[in-house]
Amino acid sequence: MRTEHRNTSAPTRWGRVLPWALGLLAALVLTEAWRQVGHPYIAHDDWGFLLPVDAARRDAMLDHVLAEGRWLNYLWWLGPGHLLTPVTAVLLFGTAYLTFVAGVARRWAPGWLGLPVALALFSSPMIADLWLWPATLGPSMLITAVAALTVSRCARRPQLLRAWVVLATFLAFLSYPPAALVILVIVVVELVDRSLRELTGITVVFGLAYVASALVVFTLNQIAFGTFGIEPMAWRRPNPLHDLGDVGQNLRTYADSVGELVGSTTIPIALGALGVAVCLALPRLRARGLRLVLLVVALLGVQAATTIASGTFTPYRSNAWLWLLVVVPFVWIARETSARQWGRAAAVVALVVVGSWGIRYWQAAVEYSQDRREHYQRIEDRVVAEARKAPYDAIYLLGSEEDWRRGLFRQETQYLSEKTRADHGITLLGCHPPSCRLGSRPSVVARIAAGRHVMRTGDYIVVVPSAARHR
Repeated sequence: MRTEHRNTSAPTRWGRVLPWALGLLAALVLTEAWRQVGHPYIAHDDWGFLLPVDAARRDAMLDHVLAEGRWLNYLWWLGPGHLLTPVTAVLLFGTAYLTFVAGVARRWAPGWLGLPVALALFSSPMIADLWLWPATLGPSMLITAVAALTVSRCARRPQLLRAWVVLATFLAFLSYPPAALVILVIVVVELVDRSLRELTGITVVFGLAYVASALVVFTLNQIAFGTFGIEPMAWRRPNPLHDLGDVGQNLRTYADSVGELVGSTTIPIALGALGVAVCLALPRLRARGLRLVLLVVALLGVQAATTIASGTFTPYRSNAWLWLLVVVPFVWIARETSARQWGRAAAVVALVVVGSWGIRYWQAAVEYSQDRREHYQRIEDRVVAEARKAPYDAIYLLGSEEDWRRGLFRQETQYLSEKTRADHGITLLGCHPPSCRLGSRPSVVARIAAGRHVMRTGDYIVVVPSAARHR
């Protein structure tokens, strides 16, 4: 009897797993995300989280904490984070994201609908951008993955759910605050058919947990740095509130960030709005549609409050919550038995269109990243080859005046510096051409004119000063 029971239940289990598993496999192949695993390209400011713990690096990491408040990331780096490599960091981030998508697809779309849903969810363009920070964002992706797997169990008990929301929000905020908004979305979708009072209550719990998490970060910063709050880095162009004029300026900054979001994701957002409109038109989905609209308003309100308080622009990649809300209306329509058959089929087609748009974004992002990786690798190979020819004190990269004004050269120099240090233990420094000097030695400009230990690589000039020659 036991053998018969196992044989009967096995197809059922495979029937639940196979659709979204195939969807994820198709997403990995079509988006070309797999290229990031074999030959990862990570952002210039992500390398620091892969380097060994020392006094100088600790100070640099604490500067990030003061600017962003991500204390959990700092603790992660002190622990297992600094032991990772670019490949293992990408594997960890990617596995956590696959787990998150699988957890959401399993709850939202049982059966073969899980295939297009998993494909559409995975192809989020915001995650394509976030994939460049696997070392920094690994903890937040792990937290959201665990949240996706556990939300359904916790939702059965109100007290447990409230405690779960508080804990998940706190951990997400201390690792990457926008991840907390993703958690709110999966909670509301899980509870969407509950009473409005219950949904409002859990949203209030989230809001209180979000504010409390911010206060915890501010308090920790006060203890560690003497600053109650955060001090965003200058390149973010913060504009703290001092008077009503600052409110107006920060509102314009927020409007610009929303405009960029809509302009960069016009087709998916338009399709998502159409899906919500269809939900509002169907009697059995009307309540869900209304609650989805209220959720969007609440999420935009959280982001608006953050921008008004700090004046910093909300980057495109911080809106991962939006992609979930683009997908979920079509999931509801496709599963709604009261809708006509052609309507359900149209919802599946919409999921495929959304997924296809995201796939194109991913392909372009991966292609650009791989081009940059190959470009930097060529420079690194030449730097290492030159450094091995003769003794050297340091290796200097010079950029044009225009690159320095744009800030682009500083980012690229940081990327190369961190990578050559991690790969070869070589110190690489960026120099501003008019003012860069080799200590008491002749200026770099003079050395370039003399043609000594100079290597030209496209937009860069690499100078390797010989310690033996100048002693």
